[in-house]
Amino acid sequence: IGVRGDDLVLIQTEFPPLSERTGKLIELPLTVILLSKDGKAERPIVTFRPRHFMGPNAMRVWDNSFELLSKEGKYIVGSHNLRYSIEIVDIEQAKIVRSFNRKYQRVKHVEDDFEKDFNNKYGAPTMEFESDIRGLKLNGDRIWVRTSTNDQKKGELWDVFSMDGKFLDNFYLGSGKTLLKADGDIVFVTEKNADETIALVKYRIIG
Repeated sequence: IGVRGDDLVLIQTEFPPLSERTGKLIELPLTVILLSKDGKAERPIVTFRPRHFMGPNAMRVWDNSFELLSKEGKYIVGSHNLRYSIEIVDIEQAKIVRSFNRKYQRVKHVEDDFEKDFNNKYGAPTMEFESDIRGLKLNGDRIWVRTSTNDQKKGELWDVFSMDGKFLDNFYLGSGKTLLKADGDIVFVTEKNADETIALVKYRIIG
């Protein structure tokens, strides 16, 4: 995830044995740990439990997982659920100190041919809705949330929260644009042109 002082902030996981992968949704523990740079000291912080579909010969992510380390190294911001939910972990306290969401109009999931074949072959469940949250970015003390709403003309809908969970604003990024990084009032995006070429563009936020 990142570096905090003299420690590395890492994700540790352990897959269940094959005998338990019987074609069902299984919680896969993701434990955030602090590991000293010499590798001698390890400290577990918190464990998230997103679900995955697991069969004897197949696996598929069910709950998206996102973890970000705040700039000052005090918090981990995460999301590990199909529904709109964000968790704030205080690293020193080694626990989730805030969890919040907002009312959100869910987006119906459209099953493609590959997914349909996979579900039929392995008995995986059909997903009814898209994952509400499709990505997270940190910009100073602001949390930027990439939602599943994507308007053909206006592009992706992004929500903005304070670190204490207060909803501040939202915006559409623009059709054909993908957000790479937000740093203060500077935003870097890629844009797809009419001829299918990709351009890297730098914007400044005004206001």
